[in-house]
Amino acid sequence: MKLFLAIMLSLTVFEVNADALNLYADSAHAPFYLGVASGDPTSTGVIIWTHLTTSLPEATVGYEVATDSLFNFLVSSGSFATNDSLDHTVKIDVSGLNSNTSYYYRFLFDNRFSAIGKTKTAPESSINNLIFAVVSCSSIYSGYFNAYRQIANLTNLDGVIHLGDYIYDDMVTNEEVRVPDSLPVNPQNLADWRRIHKFWLLDPDLRLVRQSHPFIQLWDNHDTDGLYFDCEESAEAFMNYIPVRQNPNNFQKIYRKLSYGNLVDILILDVALWRGIDSLTASEDSYLGNEQFNWFSNEIKNSTAKWKIIGSQKMVNNWSIGAAFGGANQNAWDGFPAERSRVLNLIDSNTIENVMFISGDSHVSMAADLPYTPYTTATYNQTTGEGSLCVEFAPPSVSRGNFDEKGIPEVLVNTLLQTSYQENKHHVYAELIQHGYGLLRINQDSVRAQFWYCDIEQISASNTLGKELILMNGENHWKRNSTAPNAIREGEKNGSTLLSKLYPNPANDEIQFDIKLEKPSDLHLSIDQVATSKKISHYSSIIIPKVSDKHIIIPVQELPNGLYMLTVECENFYKAQLFIIHGH
Repeated sequence: MKLFLAIMLSLTVFEVNADALNLYADSAHAPFYLGVASGDPTSTGVIIWTHLTTSLPEATVGYEVATDSLFNFLVSSGSFATNDSLDHTVKIDVSGLNSNTSYYYRFLFDNRFSAIGKTKTAPESSINNLIFAVVSCSSIYSGYFNAYRQIANLTNLDGVIHLGDYIYDDMVTNEEVRVPDSLPVNPQNLADWRRIHKFWLLDPDLRLVRQSHPFIQLWDNHDTDGLYFDCEESAEAFMNYIPVRQNPNNFQKIYRKLSYGNLVDILILDVALWRGIDSLTASEDSYLGNEQFNWFSNEIKNSTAKWKIIGSQKMVNNWSIGAAFGGANQNAWDGFPAERSRVLNLIDSNTIENVMFISGDSHVSMAADLPYTPYTTATYNQTTGEGSLCVEFAPPSVSRGNFDEKGIPEVLVNTLLQTSYQENKHHVYAELIQHGYGLLRINQDSVRAQFWYCDIEQISASNTLGKELILMNGENHWKRNSTAPNAIREGEKNGSTLLSKLYPNPANDEIQFDIKLEKPSDLHLSIDQVATSKKISHYSSIIIPKVSDKHIIIPVQELPNGLYMLTVECENFYKAQLFIIHGH
């Protein structure tokens, strides 16, 4: 069936297939169709939020906060005047609350109540444990928000940290899982950005998780439309629809600190809007800007909390497998090595313990140590982690595509992953195709970081623990396990078969390898081009009969420069390796 939801009446209309896409308004609580939310808790207060659907240019909305869901014990109540300039959103900074306490809240207009939201204030002093969900990159078009539903169902959560790309201003062709009849993409003005936020809130799982837990939220490139002072309209829409505490002097300053007693300080950084404001060297701009860096330096040096959790939109650690990933990601911290060194030096020179960066945007799962130079064994022990200054925890995207959605075959994904592990020994865990969320279980003696995986192609209640890692108090590196990382799916089926690495690599006119088989067998070879994920027809079916011990030379002079994968297969054996051709 077709459901036509008029938000702002004749001003904005969304047309969706509600049954197929799981997108519909909360009509049971009209005129509060888009639900309720809370965020940025302190020990004495919290932001509460809703949106009012009305044709009135101005309206007054009431609110109530109580310690019980029946609202018999009110602790705060009042009213808020909203209007067209706010797009009829309501954001109230409720104060005078008790620390580390759960509260219920609701809104009232024209004798109609909103859904009841639940939130929780931060602890003020001593606390022994906290639990946070960590998410990013949530595209409606790319898949279902099953991860949000799972997080909403957690009853012991202290908050949800969203690290950016909460909405998307575009749709990727290969990720058309939930495509409505009309797409609110390519925003051109403030009204367009607000329209996307309202469209996102048609998802009942997103409404439920916002209703169930307080959010600590950050924007990234898809939430905004430019660099600093070039994204005023998208930033204003974000501030309208997200329960974030607004900087009174400049609403585009979203970096901030949230304290959770003696246990955790959460420092939220913003590299999306502040990079390039200042220069660090003759050839490198600052990633944070000097003003933000000075704020961060002061906050982390003066923090008395046991753990310092640093929110970053982009991946912090070094991630390289040479040209296989096209070199350093210039949009992440890899593209700003001087800024990363400045931050690590701040931590090192001030002997700051127990720092964990949490990051989004990459869409993959990653846990890594953060030493100065992870590839220099003289200063960093790749086996034990000694020499690391802090760690990074990067959970996967909620739904936005990663390697398999880009059309890369599983065998190539596995090869890339194996190569990545070989070249990045500071990566303790990596996974390239799953979606879901992260959980941080923080105690006085340790932090347990968990990667949880959910389906995105259909509505599902499945929820799989992919990996759990531990950071011990004072160690500043991830605890090693005796078993190999479980994300690698090795292709070799016969342990007695020996296959050398490809050489020379990079190659020019030929690629070579040596192989020793347990018994003579026909050898099947094929070459795929990584950029297109297609087999090279001339090399798609090379058969070398009855090989036992052999040195193989494959001419590749007719192939253009680029990244390739050679697959070697015979009875009970399968292996794929990457090689580069350049110099033609």
